[in-house]
Amino acid sequence: MNPYASESASRMAVKSEPKSADDKGVDHPLFDGKKMDVSANELKNFTKALQKEEFRDILGDYVQEISNPENAPEYDAYLRQMEA
Repeated sequence: MNPYASESASRMAVKSEPKSADDKGVDHPLFDGKKMDVSANELKNFTKALQKEEFRDILGDYVQEISNPENAPEYDAYLRQMEA
């Protein structure tokens, strides 16, 4: 479960088994034994972004916003709209 959002908002794609020997994935930080479906390039870009204070500030603001239970209905409606 994502500690920063409701379970319904935590929809990151995960996989249990690698597709091939060279598709190992990245260990998921919240689900033991699961792998995140993230490319090496995406992980590199995210790591690089985390080094920038502006990105960390924006990410922190986002985490606070999605952690606020008052915003849950709006985010759930948005996710349902995007999934349709």
